[in-house]
Amino acid sequence: APMPSESPSSSIVVKDEKEKTIPFLRQLTEMLQNNEELISFVPGQRLPHEIIHGKIIVHDRNRVQSEVLPIYFNHASFASLRRQLSYFSFVRVGKSRQSGVTYTNDAVVDLPDILKLKRRTATRQAGGAVKRQ
Repeated sequence: APMPSESPSSSIVVKDEKEKTIPFLRQLTEMLQNNEELISFVPGQRLPHEIIHGKIIVHDRNRVQSEVLPIYFNHASFASLRRQLSYFSFVRVGKSRQSGVTYTNDAVVDLPDILKLKRRTATRQAGGAVKRQ
């Protein structure tokens, strides 16, 4: 059953797409839509001469970890979320810890773009080990 959400328009998944969508990505978009004060998505723009990528901004890492992750992912580990994001080619932007950590992805401008992402194939991982999941 779909997760209950505040507004009817918040379900951006088209029915026949659903089968092909990776569950992590579906949960991620749900989480971003329903917990904006803790972790939010800021859409980018497709302009004639440049693409501004969308951003995932973590506003309150501790609360995301303790309150949000258990609802969507059955765990309370920010490290695990970070690892999953990196599997899907999200990269962390900037180093500041105070103002919230930001992640972007070259293939993501609008929220629905997240649902089309593919896992990166196993490549250079720290230590030279090839990890697949």
